[in-house]
Amino acid sequence: MRSLAPAINPYSPDSFPQTVRSEYDFATGTYKMVARPWSEVQADLSKRISGGTFRTDPVPRVYLTPAERALAW
Repeated sequence: MRSLAPAINPYSPDSFPQTVRSEYDFATGTYKMVARPWSEVQADLSKRISGGTFRTDPVPRVYLTPAERALAW
């Protein structure tokens, strides 16, 4: 029997740093979009980058077919 786990949301705050949040406005009874302070966004980004998953080295070139190997310099 398969478990019915919820699908992972790629845009959740755990996966993607959020720059806008919603706050409840008691005067109108609605939610309004408010920009997060930039210091909070930078702190979230530094947590993700320092984890070692962010790499800046170039992707190595790999020739997949004989034609690509023949045309390679």
